[in-house]
Amino acid sequence: MTAGIIDGLLIVRACVLSGGRQRAAYLQVTGSSGWSGLHVGMRKRAVREVKTMLLMQGALCRTCADGQDAVPPPCTLCNPLALELCDGRGEYPITGDMLWVYPPAARFSLIAYLPPAEPQPDRLVLARTTQYAGLELRAPEWVDASPADRHRHMRKVVEHLVRDYPAVEHSKVRTLIFDGTREIPYPFNWRDVLDDQDR
Repeated sequence: MTAGIIDGLLIVRACVLSGGRQRAAYLQVTGSSGWSGLHVGMRKRAVREVKTMLLMQGALCRTCADGQDAVPPPCTLCNPLALELCDGRGEYPITGDMLWVYPPAARFSLIAYLPPAEPQPDRLVLARTTQYAGLELRAPEWVDASPADRHRHMRKVVEHLVRDYPAVEHSKVRTLIFDGTREIPYPFNWRDVLDDQDR
């Protein structure tokens, strides 16, 4: 699907399950310096446009389409939304921190964890889980990194978790970014990556 995309040409894709069918919206974004070189306003506009396309298809409600979050909070009307960036070499999640401006002194914690058995949505994940691995990065190392480099950083954290907890069921591994105030989901299915590594 992404084969043949030339450097500087990116595709923002939004997918959601609606009416038993997978609905998708695509938008081409050009930028000679890649996604990390795009102004945050342009990134927000691209995300808003693909969400609006899904709204027009009847696959998202207005609240989810209009929200500022890359991944809207759980909604009783809509299924979870997946936002991805395709650069011709891979497909990477678009996360909420990509749509914010951070000072250079900001620090980010990348966390791979196993969800606690008892869900407690009113408490932060980090306050509820004991099985996790983490990596702390300064803002320039994370915010200015390409989506592929961000994904490599996160994969290292996931591999560290699996080394520490070898009996972990790969499909249960979850990842997030903590920016000092918010836990931002990094939605990715790590099962296939980890299963391939075991072969």
